[in-house]
This record gives sequence, structure tokens and C-alpha cells, in this order.
Amino acid sequence: MPLATDGPAVSPGEWDGLIGKLESTLRAVQDHVEQLFAGVNSVVAKLPAVLADALNEALTQLAELISEFYRRIAEALAGPGLPPALAATGRTWREQITEPVTALVTRLKPEPTWRGPAAEAFAATLPAQQQALIALRETASSVSNALHKTSGALVALWTGIAAAVTRYDSELRVAAAGAGTIVGAPIAATNAATATIRVTKSVATGIAAYARQTAGITATFIELRAGLASGPLAGGWPVAVAPATGAGAAAGAAAGETAGAVAGGAAGAGAATGTAAGETAGAAAGAAAGAETGATEGTETEAATGTDAGAAKGTETGTAEGTAAGAAKGTEAPPPATDKTTPADDAPPPATEKTAPGSKPAPPERTASGRG
Repeated sequence: MPLATDGPAVSPGEWDGLIGKLESTLRAVQDHVEQLFAGVNSVVAKLPAVLADALNEALTQLAELISEFYRRIAEALAGPGLPPALAATGRTWREQITEPVTALVTRLKPEPTWRGPAAEAFAATLPAQQQALIALRETASSVSNALHKTSGALVALWTGIAAAVTRYDSELRVAAAGAGTIVGAPIAATNAATATIRVTKSVATGIAAYARQTAGITATFIELRAGLASGPLAGGWPVAVAPATGAGAAAGAAAGETAGAVAGGAAGAGAATGTAAGETAGAAAGAAAGAETGATEGTETEAATGTDAGAAKGTETGTAEGTAAGAAKGTEAPPPATDKTTPADDAPPPATEKTAPGSKPAPPERTASGRG
């Protein structure tokens, strides 16, 4: 019968118990195969040559069938997988990436109380950030689902194989019990052959179904990789600030603004004391206010341009008031750029693909095949 390819998650102890029970059943199968052959061979010695040859041929065919069954089981048991590790890795992707990133997407939005050019510049960077986070979330979710599906498929495969082998052992036990009689020997050989064909087909069908499912999962990973190579994360994580331009941005950088961007440039322009940043509205207003206060000693031209000569001629009070007036009259000054320019506290690190689960257990010894 076909084996299911989707099953429940199991704990490490449950998985070890499942594989251990299967190996124990296979040892019982070997014992019953030996009993059956011993019983039939004891009858062959008592039969006429014609009947003995026919029974020997049946035993030879049975031995070949059993060898094929053992071959398939041994290949599968050489690498049965580790579903608990796969499931645990899937949970890690969900709990440490998918869920936190989902929460971050909902929080990544402009501060409603923040106004001005810097706030607008920061808001303009949010769509790219949100798209990148959504791409990361979808990728992590797909990886988590694929790992859980693979884990469930392995559990279902081996649960089905264990059930099929248990049934096979029961059939061999019955056949071996009647193999020592002249009437029962041919029937035992025939029934054992039928049971062996059935269990081998069940194992092969289950393995093929599992292979088809895992091929689909592999295709999913290939699609995810292609999506990351061409999607929002293709060129790396998008920057959280816009490039700095203009004289105002240059003055902000010269003043030591760490952002070096629109928000830092706007703040630097408003705080400038009449250098090249006087081209901006904030600096122009500050220079004009400085001219009004310090006109008694500094010329109007010197106060307007903010040169060192104008600053020397103006009083300390005129300079202080000019700067304050510039901040008040200039373009709307944004809040401090250190917290608003780059939402560093919320941004997650770039996704790092998890490696496959830990090392598999040592393969079990292959069960010896039946003998003729």
C-alpha cells in the first residue's frame, strides 16, 4: 500500500524509538526467514527429485525477492534523516526571523509629531526599507515551512515503512510455522514470496513519494534564491537615509553631523553662522538677524556674509542673538537627526541563511539477506 508523505512532528526520543523499533522488527524478520528456509529445506530432502527441484526453484526466487527488500531497506536506513532537528530549525526561522520582522514592518512608519524637510526626507526612505523587510519575512516564512514539511514527510515515510515491515514479519512468522511439512512447505514459500513482493513495493512507493515531495521543496529553495537575487535585497540592504546634496548638506557634514544626509544637512544649514551655508534660508535669516544686532560695530555686508571680520566686529551678544534668530526665522528645523535619520534600533541584521540541521546519526548495520 502507498505510504503517506505528511506526518506529525516528533520529539528526539520518539524518533529514536521509531527507528529502534524498525531495526528490531528487521532482526525478527531475519530470524523468521531463516526458520522458513530451514523448514522448507528439511522437506526438500524428503521429496522426489522433480518436486524437490520445483521447491528449490521457489526458494531461489524467494531469496532474490528478500535480497531486494533488504537492499532497499539498507539504502534507506543509511540516511534516515533527523526530523526533530529539521522541525527545530524551522521553529528557529519562524521565532527569530519571521515573527520579529513582521512586528518591525508594522512599526516602521514616520513619527507623527516629526515635521519639516528632514522628516519628509526620512519618510521617503521608508518604502524601500519596508519592501526589504517584507521580502525577508516572506523568505524566512518559506524556509520555515519547507523545513517543517520535510520533517513531517520523513516521519510519515518511516512510520509507514515500520508498519509495513511489522506486517511482513507477522506474515513470515506464520509461513515459517508451517514450512516444515510436505503440505505446508510449498504454501509457505509462495506466501512468503507474495508478502515480500508486497512489502518491497510499499517501501519503494513510499520512498518515491518522499523523493517527489522533497524535489518540490528543493524547487522552492531555488525560487527563493532567485527572488533574493532580483528582489528588494538584490543590492544589499537599502540605506536608511537619502544622499546628502547641496551647500547645506556640505555645511552639516563640516559641522560634524554624522548622518551626512538630508536631515543632517538641514540641521547644519540652520545652525551655520554665515559661511557658504548662507545660501540656505536658515543661514540667511541668521545672518540677517546678526546684522541687526551687531550693526553698531560690524558693517551690514560683513554681518550678512558671516565672514570672520563681521564676527570679530559684532559683539558676543549680537552673535548669540543672530544665531538664535536664525534658528527661529529659518526653515523649519527638524528634531535631532541622531534618532530619526536611521532607525537603527528597529532594523534587523541581514538574513543569514541557516545551514542544514545537525549531523545525521551513524547509519545502522545493513541486515543480512536471506539465504537459499
